[in-house]
Amino acid sequence: AERTYAEGIAAMRKGFGDRHRHVAVRLSNQGVMYSLLGRTADARAAFDEALDITREVYGVDHPFFSAILVNLADALLDQDTSGETSRKLTTDAHVSSETTHPFYRPATLHLEARLECLAGNLETALDKFRKADEMLPVNSKHRPRVAWHHAQCLIAQGQADRILAELPDIVRRLQEALGDQALTTRQAKAALQQLTPGASGLRPAGG
Repeated sequence: AERTYAEGIAAMRKGFGDRHRHVAVRLSNQGVMYSLLGRTADARAAFDEALDITREVYGVDHPFFSAILVNLADALLDQDTSGETSRKLTTDAHVSSETTHPFYRPATLHLEARLECLAGNLETALDKFRKADEMLPVNSKHRPRVAWHHAQCLIAQGQADRILAELPDIVRRLQEALGDQALTTRQAKAALQQLTPGASGLRPAGG
């Protein structure tokens, strides 16, 4: 996948020049790919260049600029567990799920949910996780990532007993992974703590 993204960006640069919107789109997709692989530094480099091009081509008020910013903020949360950097990025740019383009709203809600969880606002976070999931297509490649962070939020806030009720899909994946049809909440909690987003069906595939 990494090679495919790199070749696509190279082709766009050759065909349209380095500062074209098509290059920005490919760079943004590459950033998402790196983010899902846990390569935050590479993701940031791709997102930063995509932001520079989009700022130049469209301006900072364009929905795509906000979308890239949200993806960057989400990637940075995997390293900055305080959420301060991500929160500042979106606050300074006045990006929120209430104002963003509907196409990008699920990703923005997902980011806001993660930030609310870090701030200890559990019910607000869970509401945003649910809304993000509901707005995504059933077969969306991003739903597992939303569900993963939803579960991690419950665990972090000492509410692991709610996983079975809140996340039947993730429990089903855990059952399949563990080969245990009588999965208990304690088992779910233990498995979720041990698994990574790239393991046993929980990988947030996407690009």
